[in-house]
Amino acid sequence: MRYGFLAVLLTVAGVVLFISCATIRPHEASFSGNRTFVPGFRPLKLNVTTLGAGNGKLDASSMYPLPPSGDPKKADQEVRDRAVALADCGIAASYADDIPLARKALDEAIATLGGHIATAKDAQARALFFSTESKKTFRGEPHERAVVFLFRGLLYLAAGDPENAQACFKSGALQDAMASGAEDRSDWLTIDLLLLVAKHIMNAPDVRDWESFIAKGYADGALPDNWQNIGTRPVVFLLAAGQGPIKQAEMLKNGELVYLEVPSRAHGFSIVGEGDEILRCGSPTDNCFVQAATRGKRAMDKVVASQASTRRALRTGSTILKLVGGSFGTLAGKVMELAARGIHSEADTRRVGLVPGALYMVIADASQLGESASLQVLDDQNQVLATATVRINAKPGAVQVVLARFPY
Repeated sequence: MRYGFLAVLLTVAGVVLFISCATIRPHEASFSGNRTFVPGFRPLKLNVTTLGAGNGKLDASSMYPLPPSGDPKKADQEVRDRAVALADCGIAASYADDIPLARKALDEAIATLGGHIATAKDAQARALFFSTESKKTFRGEPHERAVVFLFRGLLYLAAGDPENAQACFKSGALQDAMASGAEDRSDWLTIDLLLLVAKHIMNAPDVRDWESFIAKGYADGALPDNWQNIGTRPVVFLLAAGQGPIKQAEMLKNGELVYLEVPSRAHGFSIVGEGDEILRCGSPTDNCFVQAATRGKRAMDKVVASQASTRRALRTGSTILKLVGGSFGTLAGKVMELAARGIHSEADTRRVGLVPGALYMVIADASQLGESASLQVLDDQNQVLATATVRINAKPGAVQVVLARFPY
C-alpha cells in the first residue's frame, strides 16, 4: 500500500513537472541561429530585417506549399487552401529576407487572390443559395489581399523598382474599392504613404497632389511624424505588430462572419539615434482589425448574412405555424423547417495567418540617422518592450526598407 501511494505521488509529480516544462519552454525561445518559420511560431524577440540586405535570421522555405499530390480526393482541398499558404509563405519570406522565395510566393498568391466577386448579383449566382461558401476557392478578404499587395510592393521598392512598387500599392488600395457598397470601402494610410515614397523616387509630376490628398484625407493625429519629409535617401521603418483578426462563423448568428480582435502589447515605436529620439509613431497607420471588421466586406459576406436572415425567418415562421396547429399549420411548419435546414451557407473562416494586427510606419531620411539607429517597440505607457539596431545604408535615389515584426 505504501509503495502504491508512493508510485501515485511520483506519477503526479512527473505530470506536474511535464506540464510546467511544457509551459515554460516556449518562453525561452530566442533568435540565436536560424529558426524554421512555421505557422503558429511566435518569436519572443523583435525580428528586424532590411529587405535585400541578406541579414534575415529566419527560414521560411518550409512554408512553401507542396505541389499537388495528384490524389483526386485531395485535389479540391489543395486548390482551395493554396492561396492562404502562398500568402503566408510570401509574408514570412519577407520577414526572413528571402527575397527570391518572397517574390515567388507572393506573385503566385496574387495570381490566385486576384479574382474577386464584384457585385451582389454575381455573388448570388456563385453561391447558388444552397451551396457552402467554404467549398469554393478562397480568394482572401479585402484586407488580406491589401496586405499581400503591400508586401509585394515593399519588395519592389527595396529592389529599386518604384514603378512596379507603385502598381502594387495602387492594387492594394483598390481591394476595398471592389466592395459592393460605398460604406464598405476604406482607406489604407500605410499604402498611401508608401505610394508617396514611390512617387518621390520616381519624381512623379503628381507627387505634390498626392501629398495634398493625404493631408486632406486623414486627420492630423493619424499621420506619423514628419511624413512629408522625404529626402533623397529615404528610409522606411515598418512595424507589423500583433496578430491579425480571427475570423469566426458566429453560431448565434447562424453562420455569419464575425471578426475577433487579438490585443497587442505594442502601441507604437520610436527611432533612436545616438541616445536621442529622432522619430516616433505613436498610433497605428493602419489597424487591420478595424479594416476587416468595419469596412471592406466582400459581396459574399452580405449573401451569407442574407441567407442567415432567411434561415432565421423560416425557423420563426415554422415555430408559429406549429403553435397554430391544425393539419395545415403542422404541414406548413414542417415545410418551412425543411427549407431552413436546406440553407447551408456559412462564412469562410480561412485566413492569412501572418496578417498583422496593426501596422506602424515612419519615413526618415538617412541624413537624420547616421550609420545606425535603434528601433524601439513601445507599450501603452511608452515603456520599451523590445529593441533592435539597424544599420543605415540607403543610397541616393533608392529606398531602404526596414521591416520589423513584433507578434505580441
